[in-house]
Amino acid sequence: MRHSDLVTLRRQARRLARRVGRRGTSLLFVGLVSAVIAWSLVSPPRLGRPNLAHAQLAAIAPLRVWAVLWAITAGICLVQAFFRSDRVAFAAATALTLAWGLIYLAGALTGVNPAGWIGGAVWLGFGGWLTLISTWPETGPAPTEPHGEA
Repeated sequence: MRHSDLVTLRRQARRLARRVGRRGTSLLFVGLVSAVIAWSLVSPPRLGRPNLAHAQLAAIAPLRVWAVLWAITAGICLVQAFFRSDRVAFAAATALTLAWGLIYLAGALTGVNPAGWIGGAVWLGFGGWLTLISTWPETGPAPTEPHGEA
């Protein structure tokens, strides 16, 4: 790739980032992660041992149902990343990640998935991160006073 091509690519990426903003960029990330999870549930890898997390999730709903939920969430996030109104995307992504976190944590507590506390902590943390980002204003006036002074 030539240097001029890289410069053009960077310029276009900056323009897109300004258009999408912090919230939209976060939704693009969450949308891509959700799409990967959906795909992984449609075609789970064949391991030599059972996947306890998948077994736990399948006891609640078939993995294909979970895949559809993740795919819908991915679509909503990827579309709403380009709009000012993005509440539905943040709500869907937050609800699904928190639900997964609680399911994994419940599996650890009941002994169904002893290592589920790890996934539970990750998913609950991710849901908390989404909740935090959903409260950020995309644009706002510059602060008139330094932080800590009132």
